[in-house]
Amino acid sequence: MRAAWLSLLLTAAAASGCAIWSGSRTTDGARTPACSREMIAPLDEAWLIQPYRDHDMTAYDRIVAEGFSITHSNGSVLTKAEKRADVLAAEPLASGATFRLGTPEVRCYGATAVSVGVIHEQNRDVRYTHTYVWQQGRWRAVAAQLTAVRL
Repeated sequence: MRAAWLSLLLTAAAASGCAIWSGSRTTDGARTPACSREMIAPLDEAWLIQPYRDHDMTAYDRIVAEGFSITHSNGSVLTKAEKRADVLAAEPLASGATFRLGTPEVRCYGATAVSVGVIHEQNRDVRYTHTYVWQQGRWRAVAAQLTAVRL
């Protein structure tokens, strides 16, 4: 009876999206967090796209880790603080401006996730690679790289 109850409870938790751990373990025996495109893709939008729309940096501050760096297409490298200042210095995007993410491909490697996709801008596309690590009980962006694509 106890095994049936436990099985029912775990099934309900998984179905409700409450899973935090994948059930697998790293080489040192630690549990690895659950990871999927459905979990990681919204983070890309929240820290990279949305702040340009409304200058609300709440998600950026929560998702982007200390020690973060982003390499832009022109080769410049910005820290978390420098990227934050860059976003706030930009004019908020006009309503209807093209600035959106395509559907990324997400690969999970234990407590690390890599999101690879494209940002569609007004006059160009930009390919990106975002690296996330599981820190402080959540996925946090630690590195990003952008490459402009000629249309």
